[in-house]
Amino acid sequence: MDLGFVSRLWITVAVSIVLIFIDQYFKGLIIFLEKGEFCIISGFFSIIYRKNFAAAFSFFSCIPIEKRLIFLLISGFLSILFFIFYLFKCQNLSLKQILCFNFIIGGAISNLYDRWSLGYVVDFLDVYYKDWHWPTFNTADTFIVVGIFGMLHESVILHGLVKKKACYWG
Repeated sequence: MDLGFVSRLWITVAVSIVLIFIDQYFKGLIIFLEKGEFCIISGFFSIIYRKNFAAAFSFFSCIPIEKRLIFLLISGFLSILFFIFYLFKCQNLSLKQILCFNFIIGGAISNLYDRWSLGYVVDFLDVYYKDWHWPTFNTADTFIVVGIFGMLHESVILHGLVKKKACYWG
């Protein structure tokens, strides 16, 4: 079942707005609470306020902050445009694939909004074991990862990306 342009547009707007709202709500709550660390699962998971001036996993942290901010804003904006273009250009995407694209787009827009309005991205989910810590992340990052893995599952495992084209241009 191929969804037309208008249906994709409504789905994209609705899903993106909901995901952005969820992410910004939690980030706003974390900024409001700002002080301290809240242990959720002892020895494994905490909520802590972090300002991320770099990209994922501290990529580009060696670039001076002014240039880094401009680079991350431009590359984030171009990435969002790419996913939106691809979403509307592909003619044979399933509803699951469309939703996966929207998770990526919604998460990316929310992080881009942080970077534009605050100059950094608010991270607050801290997963760790003893002295080992996974880089702190946020709900928008989680949406992006869910979208990517959902897309991989849908495209590669269920539809055999290697066996047939995953997308044709209409």
